[in-house]
Amino acid sequence: MRPTRPLAVPAVPAVPAVLALALCSGLLGAAPEKPANSELAYAFLSKAEQCFGKRDLACALENVRKALITDKGLLLAELLLGKVLLEGGNAAGAQAAAERALAHGVPLEDLAETLVRAALLQGQHQQLLADARLAPARLHGSARRAVLLARAQAQFELGQTRAALTELDLLRADDPDHLAAALAELPMRLQLGQLREAAAAVERAERLAPASADVRLARAQLLQAQGAAAPAQLAALAQALELDPRHLEARLMRAQLLLQGNRWDELRAELKPLADGHGADPRVAYLQALEAAQRGDRAAMTAALRRVTAQIDPQPQALLRFRPRLELLAGLAHVALGEADQAKPYLEAYRSSQGDSRSATLLARLYLGQHQTEAATRTLEAALAEQPGRADALGLLGAAKLSAGRPEEAVALMREALRSQESPAFYVTLGQALLRQGQLDEGRRALQAALQKDPDNADAAQALAEAALAQGEARGLQQAADVLAGQVRRQPRQPALRLQLARLQLASGQAAAVLPLLDDALRQDPDLHAARLLQAEAERRLGREDAAQARLVAMVKADQAAVDAALALAALEEARGHGAEAQGWLARAVAKARPPELRPQAALVEFHLRQRQPVEAAVAAKALLALAPEHVGALLLGARAAVAQGDAAGARPLLVQAARLAGDDVAALAQAGRLQLAASDLAGARATLDRALERQPDLAPLQRLRIEAALRSGDVADAQARVTRLVKQQPKAAVSHMLLGQVALARHEPAEAIQAFAQAHRLEPSTESLLRLYAAQVGQVDPARNLALLQQWLAQRPGDALVRNALAESLVALGRLADARRHYELLLQQTDANAVRNNLADVLLRLKDPGALALAKEALRREPGNATILDTAGWAHVQAGQAEQALPLLRDALARDPAAAGTRYHLAQALAALGRRDEALQALRAALADNQAAFDRPAALTLLRSLEASR
Repeated sequence: MRPTRPLAVPAVPAVPAVLALALCSGLLGAAPEKPANSELAYAFLSKAEQCFGKRDLACALENVRKALITDKGLLLAELLLGKVLLEGGNAAGAQAAAERALAHGVPLEDLAETLVRAALLQGQHQQLLADARLAPARLHGSARRAVLLARAQAQFELGQTRAALTELDLLRADDPDHLAAALAELPMRLQLGQLREAAAAVERAERLAPASADVRLARAQLLQAQGAAAPAQLAALAQALELDPRHLEARLMRAQLLLQGNRWDELRAELKPLADGHGADPRVAYLQALEAAQRGDRAAMTAALRRVTAQIDPQPQALLRFRPRLELLAGLAHVALGEADQAKPYLEAYRSSQGDSRSATLLARLYLGQHQTEAATRTLEAALAEQPGRADALGLLGAAKLSAGRPEEAVALMREALRSQESPAFYVTLGQALLRQGQLDEGRRALQAALQKDPDNADAAQALAEAALAQGEARGLQQAADVLAGQVRRQPRQPALRLQLARLQLASGQAAAVLPLLDDALRQDPDLHAARLLQAEAERRLGREDAAQARLVAMVKADQAAVDAALALAALEEARGHGAEAQGWLARAVAKARPPELRPQAALVEFHLRQRQPVEAAVAAKALLALAPEHVGALLLGARAAVAQGDAAGARPLLVQAARLAGDDVAALAQAGRLQLAASDLAGARATLDRALERQPDLAPLQRLRIEAALRSGDVADAQARVTRLVKQQPKAAVSHMLLGQVALARHEPAEAIQAFAQAHRLEPSTESLLRLYAAQVGQVDPARNLALLQQWLAQRPGDALVRNALAESLVALGRLADARRHYELLLQQTDANAVRNNLADVLLRLKDPGALALAKEALRREPGNATILDTAGWAHVQAGQAEQALPLLRDALARDPAAAGTRYHLAQALAALGRRDEALQALRAALADNQAAFDRPAALTLLRSLEASR
């Protein structure tokens, strides 16, 4: 590992626009041949030298260029051109000019300094050391000393510090009083931890040049390395700046010390001369960004950060690898700008070259933000190996374990960490992990412990709020809101806190309070577009859908988080039943998204799946996979679309790849296993779920899926063994007994199944346990007694839509259509679900109620691509005597679901009504050929006899 040098970040040479002119072929290229005017050329050269001596590079470049145009053979002009370009930061141009001069006969010793400095500025360290022309043994005098100094710098920046010191020894042997050698030695000695030798180097420099600003800066750097107090360092810097008020490195070091001491007023005063004299330096721009952030001026902060990245991003990687502090600076700037993809390579390069454990936490946060949990875990574990016990790294590692779906490991890690230091961050991660495991009370206690130690811990407050929401406890919600409200009062200039409080208020039904709270946040930070999205959601929950729409449309027009706003508009229109408008907004979101943004395309797939449009969903999923062929979420969504289309063969390879790429992500493995079951890949499902269970063996939903996989594979013995173990491990868990009931049904033991489901319902009465018990008792107990189970439940919980739907379906099966109609009508009022609307239309058709057609048409308007709804609407038209209108609907339904025998029967009725006997017979015979299909078979047979008799 190569420790970071204590010096300030090396400067990036600015490239003045005038110097770029030297690259233009019209200026340095071939000019029309004309006789040389030596006298005029020397006049231009003399003027160039005067300008260069005054540091007026633009003037120097203009005149040296004129000298060369006037007399191409003026070698002194070629020599000066290289120096001017080098000072202006155009190292490549300087190198080319020096090589031309060398080719024209200028002695190497006159060009050596330009060549070595240009090579260093371009990151050509290895080439410099290997260039035989620049071997020190072949040079003399100042040229040899310049080359030895450059070689020492190259060796040092390549991590070969002792070799660099050897080069300096050779230089001192030539010139014991070489000031640059003494100054160059300081960072090398500090890097090796040799403070005594470093002090000797500074003392030697002070003897050689006591009135040098560079020497006074070296004294300040030595004091910093020795751990001297800030006033001592500042005093040394004051001496340097008295000697040279424009000294960049001294001013930067002074600014950093003021920043560390939170001396903001003095820092602002320091930034003025820095900005005036060195405004293009990225280090100055970064300090300006920090100062603007402290003032709450987000626009100024963003502009300053953009200046940082504009200076560093174009630099060649060959150079940046020798300027690690610039890599760190660029990474930090991109992180602050929210540009994780741009930040990551800089931070990875810095971490790789410097081994700085402090950068590891920042890099890990980026990985976690991009769901790269394995990369985050590796980075943090390496950092903790270098520096054990770091609280921020330990806390992040716990979060990484949690993100990877391993809460039990996060719990163990945080409990171990808390034994050595009671960090609030540890309590937060512990609480979140316990909540994930379902240990709600313990999780809340851990979060409350975090808040006791740090009342301003926003993460703890937010996690506590989420726990309260999960438990539906008003007291817990209010406690979390009180904590966040207190944080807002204590930190009024932190708009992110207002945003968190607004989310909590929205979740707890206080939508009216959200709008003014977020107005305050947006006054502080107009770019906080998440606040605008929350305001639109608050308007929607207050019933002001038009106002919500207006806010979101304005965001799209102003390009303020336009993708998120378009997605919210799509959700709003879909909830209104405006499918076409929703799809239009999704298309806008897709058009506005830029790689690697996948959400709009994924949302389009989800939309088509909800709309029961499997063909369209498959097309959208194909486009999604083209964007991200190895993204786990995209693969899973593509598999869902394939399953919905009935393409199990197409889903299986996608799921195999998703399971392979999921790594330790238990949630992704569980979803892949569930979809493999749906795609009838039973062996694949078992293997995938076994991997997930290796990581979380006690997770009940995984156990359930694995037992279902065993049952569907016909391995009842495996399922029985698993469920028996589960009941022993968790005898009081309702899920254990529900799984026991499922296995009993597979073993054709209805009595045992009923007993197991009844026990599950006694332990933890729930909608699922009730419906499983009810289904098991069908055909085993008196229907009226069984229906009473559902009716009694609804008497106490009238809002349970699933149970009411089951009751309505059961009443239809028992022929009690009027009672079924009443429950479907209540259910439609409660949920406005289109499936309920369709089922009610079906009941009305059976009751010969003319209102069935209008209801079926409304259901079709909401879901025009749903095969079941198309069938219902077509049949309603047939019953209303509108067979012509029915025909295209029924054909569309059959195209979407060719196996639907009931739809074929309805098509036969429509065709018969239109007098198209042969087509009707064909459709009717196909329907009757499916002996398992449930439809009005007696009516179909009657129609068949009628059509056959009419021949």
